[in-house]
Amino acid sequence: MTAAFPAFIFAGIALAALPVVLHLLARRPPKRAPLPTVRFLSPDARTLLRLQRRPTDRLLMTLRIGLALALGAAFASISWTGARSLDVHVVLLDAGADSLADWDAAKDEVRRLVAANPEDESASEGIVLAYGLPAGARVVDISELDRLNRGQAPASAEDGLRALRATTGREPWREVSVSWVTRLSWQSWTRGIGLLRPALWPGRTTVVAVPETGAAGAGTGGEIPTIARRIPTTVAWVFEGAVESALPYALEALGVRVISGTGDAGTNPDWVFSEDPSEQALTALLDRAREGATVVLSGDLDAASASDSRELIPWTTESGSELPGASAASASSRRLVLGAGTRLDGPSSTLSGSPTTGSSVVAVYDDATPAAASLSLERGCVVYLASSVIDRDLTSDLNYPALVEALADGCIRAETGDGSLDAGGWQALARPDLPEFVSAATVAESGFPLTPWLAGLALLLLVADIWVSRRVRA
Repeated sequence: MTAAFPAFIFAGIALAALPVVLHLLARRPPKRAPLPTVRFLSPDARTLLRLQRRPTDRLLMTLRIGLALALGAAFASISWTGARSLDVHVVLLDAGADSLADWDAAKDEVRRLVAANPEDESASEGIVLAYGLPAGARVVDISELDRLNRGQAPASAEDGLRALRATTGREPWREVSVSWVTRLSWQSWTRGIGLLRPALWPGRTTVVAVPETGAAGAGTGGEIPTIARRIPTTVAWVFEGAVESALPYALEALGVRVISGTGDAGTNPDWVFSEDPSEQALTALLDRAREGATVVLSGDLDAASASDSRELIPWTTESGSELPGASAASASSRRLVLGAGTRLDGPSSTLSGSPTTGSSVVAVYDDATPAAASLSLERGCVVYLASSVIDRDLTSDLNYPALVEALADGCIRAETGDGSLDAGGWQALARPDLPEFVSAATVAESGFPLTPWLAGLALLLLVADIWVSRRVRA
């Protein structure tokens, strides 16, 4: 059995102790003495109380104890899930369509993981759970692995985690550890999966990378590919122009730990945001971009027009020789559209200009006018939003975090397509900081709910308590 709110069970036990105490109290009549004027006194039912060894009205006390326990169990939302006595090691297999993954190598990895320590009686039983199949996720016997074919559509990492959670809730498993055989790629990464990961599965997963076709075993053995990070694993640096805005909260909503400052600290951030930078600040920002950071610029860059590195800014004015200045046009009637079709209220004003040659458009207005552009450097990236990233009309929209993510991933989405997931993405899905073994009872979502029956039992006990109380008084 599992309880969604186990604290109510303890509250019911504490409440059940009250009838026991009350039924141990016995009424003791006062000491009687002859009184000459007793004929002038009226009878008084008041008595003194004392504790006795045996409770009075045991049937009534039992009914009241049962009522307290039934109420506590009903509020605890208890479900019957059956006995769980099997410790298993689940090999989660990505069986979705993927033309780059070596399917034969994936099945070999599954066999290796299932056959690990076959003579060790204390070892967990190996279970193969395949997801991405046409009929949905299911447990696959190792003998039918050779005949198993892939699905017809790609499967996301979220599909795998949800299949793992649902299957664990149905099966009679007690403790579960997980190995994940897949080719983690950008097509398997869905929006918000980094924040959903511990909620979908509160334990770590040992990710075993499937080699890509023709890659000569690249990425096998569960090692994380040594490629540039795209998902920040450390900090996102917010410059002083955006410290008092909603930008840090939007970054935290994306799962990024935010440190605000002026950029003088020794930390090398993955994402750098700057609003209206000075010429000196812009030079430092572009140096960070050359070192591999993603620098997101916005607002007025007129003060930095004399910078020698202005050719790295993916935006130019109509003349082509100046950076966006203070002249702004109203944009209140237009909506901002991101690459995935997400729309949000446009800023109150925009700056003139257009993307430079060689840059990629990140966001547009609903009239197809470019609103932001990105320029990929040898190691880093520079993104510019022709408005204020902390504009109140933008920050008040529910899709504001999506805009921040689109700006920070401007170069990535323009270049990568369906590449292998980076180190930050691997860590976000593997989560080595979580426990290795997960109790199946904590993720069980199926079972027979006992709450209606417990509530009915509490009602019957209440009726019986009232009936017995009246009999006792009579």
